[in-house]
Amino acid sequence: MFVGDEGHVVSVCLPSSYPEIPLCGSFARSATKRVIHLARLGPGQATRTVLDHMGVFVLRSAHDRLAILGARSAAGSLWHAISGAAARG
Repeated sequence: MFVGDEGHVVSVCLPSSYPEIPLCGSFARSATKRVIHLARLGPGQATRTVLDHMGVFVLRSAHDRLAILGARSAAGSLWHAISGAAARG
């Protein structure tokens, strides 16, 4: 769950086969800048995109916080892609 634009709590129902990887601060910005344009994804919004050939959901709960949800079977590859993207900055 996360808080929407006007303070409403929004619940996203995804099966447990989609683990959540929370990101915050500059790590969140550098890890996602090649994947999504954060200025277009405001707090309380979500989108579906591709990260390193894997389909993911990106949920932005606050200006400096977001979560990436991807298939559990690809969790290791997803983390590798996120940390690699952040290192390239």
